Amino acid sequence: ELTSTKMLKTVKPLVEHLCWEDEALTNKFVGAIRDIVKKEEHAAKLKPSFRAMVLLCEVGDSKQAWRCEQVIGGVLEEMQANSQYFRGTETCISLLMRMAKHHDAVRTWLKEHGDAWRWVATWLTDNPEAPEYSASTEEGAAGVQLHKPGQRPQAGAGPSRSATLLPNVERLLSGEDVENDGYDSDDDPDVLVGMRIEVRWQGNKWYQGVVKAYKPDEGEHLVHYDDNDKKWYVMSNKTWRPLAREPFGWQETVDDFLLKAGGMRPGVATRGIDDEIRYLVQDDVVAARKAATARLAAPIDPPAQTGGTGEAPPASGGDPAEEERGMADEDPRASSV
Repeated sequence: ELTSTKMLKTVKPLVEHLCWEDEALTNKFVGAIRDIVKKEEHAAKLKPSFRAMVLLCEVGDSKQAWRCEQVIGGVLEEMQANSQYFRGTETCISLLMRMAKHHDAVRTWLKEHGDAWRWVATWLTDNPEAPEYSASTEEGAAGVQLHKPGQRPQAGAGPSRSATLLPNVERLLSGEDVENDGYDSDDDPDVLVGMRIEVRWQGNKWYQGVVKAYKPDEGEHLVHYDDNDKKWYVMSNKTWRPLAREPFGWQETVDDFLLKAGGMRPGVATRGIDDEIRYLVQDDVVAARKAATARLAAPIDPPAQTGGTGEAPPASGGDPAEEERGMADEDPRASSV
């Protein structure tokens, strides 16, 4: 059930209640997690188990240190025992670094028990690229194989390894914190508001925009493209990459923008002129609508005449980038984990 950070918060009290001072039930959870790590290799299947690992480590009873040893040490043992399978091992290492990035209990244990997982840095160094897949040799073959037996290969070449994965492993092994390399699905979604990003569209074309709001109920971020197009996205369903924090100033007109994009409603997260996260309330909605109505009612100066002909200037042909992108279907492929 741990398919999102929202579910993580929901299930946490239940896990804490069940496992409090209870070694036997903890061991059952650990056994279930190890079994999944042994069999699975795709992030969507493995991620809930790594989140469950975090929940077990954060139960703050007298057995917390023992529990961290059982669950993190057990997962690492299972990873090493199946390290002949490239895709599963690399995915597990990536998820482990993500949990270390977000959770103190995991990060602290890894810093203090470097000898238990130093093999990870060696494995990443020795296996910089995925091996070729061959269905006839996948099971029982010597050397590192791409997939675990019984796993169906996914279409395409598979996700590429993050350039920060090995450096982050080495940082933790030396007692330092992992480097934050951008937004991921375990981050607070508000963090992305105010970020300039690039989104991939059809034909492997990338278009830039600024994330200007987040709707918690729908789990959607609002991207304002540089050609003035506006799109609401579930970011985990898009292929995109972070660029930089947008310079100060865009926040001053965000209320008008949200009115036009259908995002001016209570509970929506955006940023105020102080660049702090701001959650809209009903008074914000009312004020923004009144301001927009007042502007519409204001008198408009007539357009200046040119050349004495009384003719309006020719209409613009529009932005070629907007026309090109607007005609294309969006890239259906999901972003990497």
